[in-house]
Amino acid sequence: MRTESVHAKALVLGAGPAGLLAGLELLRQGFTPLLLERGQPGESWRRMPSNLRLVSPWRANHLAQFDTHRFPIHQAVTAAEYHQYLTQLAAASALALRTGVTVQRVQHHSGRFELETDRGRFLSSIVINATGYFSRPFIPDIPGAENSPIPQTHFAQCGSGSRPGKEPGGLAGRLVLVVGQRLSAAYLLPELVAAGCQVALAHRSPLAFGPNPFTAAMAFRLLPELERIRLATRGPNSSGFPPLMPCSPMKPWFRNGTVRAVGPLARFGGTEVFCESGESLRPDLILWATGFRPALNHLAPLGLTFDTASGRPRLNGFESAEQPGLFFLGLDGLRDFRSRFLRGLRLDAPLLAQQVATRHRTASTSVTLTRSPATAPRQGHGEALVP
Repeated sequence: MRTESVHAKALVLGAGPAGLLAGLELLRQGFTPLLLERGQPGESWRRMPSNLRLVSPWRANHLAQFDTHRFPIHQAVTAAEYHQYLTQLAAASALALRTGVTVQRVQHHSGRFELETDRGRFLSSIVINATGYFSRPFIPDIPGAENSPIPQTHFAQCGSGSRPGKEPGGLAGRLVLVVGQRLSAAYLLPELVAAGCQVALAHRSPLAFGPNPFTAAMAFRLLPELERIRLATRGPNSSGFPPLMPCSPMKPWFRNGTVRAVGPLARFGGTEVFCESGESLRPDLILWATGFRPALNHLAPLGLTFDTASGRPRLNGFESAEQPGLFFLGLDGLRDFRSRFLRGLRLDAPLLAQQVATRHRTASTSVTLTRSPATAPRQGHGEALVP
């Protein structure tokens, strides 16, 4: 039985914020892209803890201009609210979208990309990768961790249906070790304290706490303006404002022992965990709040070169420096430190669409000059066309 091959003018991988924005901006450039999503639109947001809140105000995170006042402009929207927003945006758009499609491999032959999926083969001369980070959780390589009998879970598995401290049998009174010190850890600690757990936090850098609640609220509202000022004064290679542990209530917890701070992990040994300082713990559960890496494993057949620190491929603007026609949106540092965040996607997507249009015009001109009518390719059997 022959598998259908689908041809598209442009393929967008992912239908989260980056993929939806890329698709909408391509439409404005005259493209009709086809979006491929392994789950449903906004799938990563559906799997996040539902009460997790965005770290910047709504006015910085809406994707369509007409949605500016969907929520109060300074509201800290929850992950559940944002997932609902993405679902409705996808339904209301004119985008061609195929869900339940897992891209397994991306290859390049004869001037076009061939995507092998669990739903057939897709082909295009232009591919925009917008697969984000959340589907590739990162756990550091600690000696002995893989063979340890201690239960271990990454933050990515702590979604709304599996909140920490709510496991069968409960964890009240038992020791839970959180590894990490950024946004994921800041979400986990209050959940665990509220569940009555004993809590320890293993961190590598010195703990840094945000300002008092009033100043933190003002900084939250002004974050987009503060970022613009930093970029204007320090240039596009400047760093952003790192997310900090909330001063209240977390800072007192470390002082009074509600949360015990320990040093970086050195190794596992049976049911014990040893820190670089020499102290040891016997946790009943380890929660890895150690972040994510770019979800790019499906691009391995292309042989791209990736930066070892950031995981970012070599680029010319948004386009791969090694595979012309392959573009990226939503990666850290694509244009500046905002590119990984929702507020950066909204700024980057129109520029990416313009670069895609330029690439398409260049490629079309080249084909017109070198191909005679007699050798123009014909649609083969078992092939479907997407304009």
